[in-house]
Amino acid sequence: MSAPASPQFNVISQGKILSGFEERQVRDNLVARLKLSNAQVERLLTGAVVIKKSLSSSDARKYQALFVRLGLAVTLQPCPSEEVATKPVQPASIEAAQPAKSSAPSTASRAKPAKDADIQRDVLALAKERLHQPIPKLPVTTAYKLGLFSVTLLSLIAPLIYISLTICAIVGTIWYGMSIPDILAVRKTNAMGVLMVFVPVLLGTVFALFLLKPFFGRDHENRTLELNPKKYRRFYQLVQLLTERMGLPAPVKIYVDGEVNAHVAPEKGLLSLFQGRLTLTVGLPLLAGMNSRQFIGVLGHEFGHFAQRNAMIANYIVNTANAWMASRAFYPDAWDRRLSKWREYSPIFALDVALIAAQGMIKGTRLILKYLFLFNLRVTRWMSREMEYDADRYESWVAGSETFQSTAVALWNMSMSQQRRDEIWQSAWNEDRLIDNLPQTIAQLAAELSQEEIDAVRAKMDERQTNVWDTHPADNDRIAHAESLGYEPVWTDEFPATELMPDFDALCKIVTLRIYNSMGLEKPEQYLCSFEEIRDVHSKMNESEEALKRYFADLFSMRLMKPFNATPTEVDLAGAVTELRGQIPRATAQMELYWEAYQHMEAAQVGLAYVEAGYNIDAADFGVKAGDISSVQRSLDDRRTEVKRMAGELSRCLDAYVAQRMHLAMAQMSEEDKARAESLYNTFRQLFLLRDIWDSLPLCMAGLNALYRQDEEERPKFFAQAAARHVQLAREYLRQFHQISANIDLRFSTSKEQTLAEFAVNWGVNPEEKLDELNAGAIFQISDRCLRVMRYAYRRTISELALQCLQEEEKLGVPPLKVELKAATA
Repeated sequence: MSAPASPQFNVISQGKILSGFEERQVRDNLVARLKLSNAQVERLLTGAVVIKKSLSSSDARKYQALFVRLGLAVTLQPCPSEEVATKPVQPASIEAAQPAKSSAPSTASRAKPAKDADIQRDVLALAKERLHQPIPKLPVTTAYKLGLFSVTLLSLIAPLIYISLTICAIVGTIWYGMSIPDILAVRKTNAMGVLMVFVPVLLGTVFALFLLKPFFGRDHENRTLELNPKKYRRFYQLVQLLTERMGLPAPVKIYVDGEVNAHVAPEKGLLSLFQGRLTLTVGLPLLAGMNSRQFIGVLGHEFGHFAQRNAMIANYIVNTANAWMASRAFYPDAWDRRLSKWREYSPIFALDVALIAAQGMIKGTRLILKYLFLFNLRVTRWMSREMEYDADRYESWVAGSETFQSTAVALWNMSMSQQRRDEIWQSAWNEDRLIDNLPQTIAQLAAELSQEEIDAVRAKMDERQTNVWDTHPADNDRIAHAESLGYEPVWTDEFPATELMPDFDALCKIVTLRIYNSMGLEKPEQYLCSFEEIRDVHSKMNESEEALKRYFADLFSMRLMKPFNATPTEVDLAGAVTELRGQIPRATAQMELYWEAYQHMEAAQVGLAYVEAGYNIDAADFGVKAGDISSVQRSLDDRRTEVKRMAGELSRCLDAYVAQRMHLAMAQMSEEDKARAESLYNTFRQLFLLRDIWDSLPLCMAGLNALYRQDEEERPKFFAQAAARHVQLAREYLRQFHQISANIDLRFSTSKEQTLAEFAVNWGVNPEEKLDELNAGAIFQISDRCLRVMRYAYRRTISELALQCLQEEEKLGVPPLKVELKAATA
């Protein structure tokens, strides 16, 4: 059996001038390069004309690239199987093109998209049909090349200065070190003089190590997931087909992650770029939220960057140099801390001189590198934007210029939806729930955007202007550029892009778990829920939060209210609301005084911590009468008494009236609603048992935090003792919390009817933790989590109770508190 014949192509003029060329320029190019007559040029520019027949794929692609460089749009049309190859036609015998009898689509005459069933059966066959033509290397202007060359040269100034400094530091240090014997032989000096001779060696060594550090930086952890080439063979083949048509090497590895992005990069730095070893990283939200035409266009854009190989090499060098500049210019590192510490413990004057000089040299070098970096950044941003425009041309060639805008809008929509998704899952995580499919959720939220929200996104895109510091041009500029090209699409089908990736849902869930693991969440699979369940939780939380604001007329705060019992009264529910409304001015004023007193108490607590540790304080800074321990302690006791008095006043003018209002509302509820409301109020009562921990643990943490914020090298004699006292107090409060919280039943709708102790475990407050074995930092973290879980449970309980009571008031026609307040104020 003979091998199948290789496909052959006809090269056909489209009769159109490519964007960026003038007609006169194209005419001159055709005459000068191909030696065509004016009549032949006219025929090429007036319609479809066969230029070359029956060429191999590689030869046809070369001709296409040639005419693209000359400014003429041409297409490659597969030869019909019955067509006999003939000798290539000379320019003088250009023929009018006849309609080709081919089943494959041409650029001029597009096939209709295949049905979804056919696509699912064989996506790769469809891709071979759509990508049957080579994609030419699109020409760049002389101005682009000159600009790229100039920018590259300018951007090398900073790294050359950097490398020169490094070499000078190393060579100078070695040279001087080798000269020390001669110096000592000539000079007769004492021990101090000998040490001073060695100062430049120490100085040069420290400076050289400081400059050499970026060359030995560690690679960042790769949090992407590599696709198995065997399991995902179809996707690898699809990408390989696209890169083959673009004349580029196929990526050696393909990764996926959960970002709304895709990018192509060298596998292992600059050497891989020269070797053509590339990797592709695909954000799964792109597949979930785009159609196949948009997604293939995005891949065309990313690989389009590498169509201009020299530009990518220059860009890689520039970005690497910028990263070096930034690391040395802006970010203090271990050397800064090390030199400061050495100076503190320097035993001799000579060493102190060397360290001071080293610090001065490093500081001066950082200042120089800072401005070199900013210069580099300003210069190279132009190159980055031009490269984006260049890659946009390939995206437009693959997916069509008309699709560029919809792709840009889709990316904006998904980026906005990603932020919304993160808000939803983070709030749901407070109640032990995690979204089971993060990439799909982004696409779902994007698909649910209202027309008003989509219009707002487009308006934001239109308003954005390109800034000189931007790496990418503004979207409206890019859209205008793409549409001006007028490219017809190569890939015309618009079925869901998820069909391009086998086992897409399973892959999304694997990536989702990797995202949670990268955040430090342990065993996240046990918390996975559908997005619908998560959204229901989020919706209930938002509804109750809104009710909380309306019910309390902005008087609610994280002060633990006192839950009064029901008492007989002749006032009805409407009357209770009226009475509470009358208390608002007094309660508002009292609330301000309470928090002011609390801040003074916290300041006094911090002052006491400092004094106990042995620090000298300015009494006025901490609101105390004097700076000795007994005076500060008395001031703190006075502040505690004042806060307690203020809390009592608030209980009488606010808490009692709120409790009366709640009890009257519950009395009017149906049996079912009343039972639920009473269970919430019972939780409210139980939470009040935490009041001592609620008030005192924050003060203990404030003192501990203040102590450990001080310079480690300047800690006074009694620091450890004072810190240990605060840590021990925190341990005692945590033990009390474990004991009390085990008897507090949470009953807000999304709590899964856990006790507060059980609920707190997933916040990192575990009653089985051996507190005595933990250091101060760990105790502080657990204390912080304890405070947050108490406050969260309290707020959720009160907000749902407020929601039920507010719904009952609305049912009975009781005027809301805030509306009447506004009317009275008016």
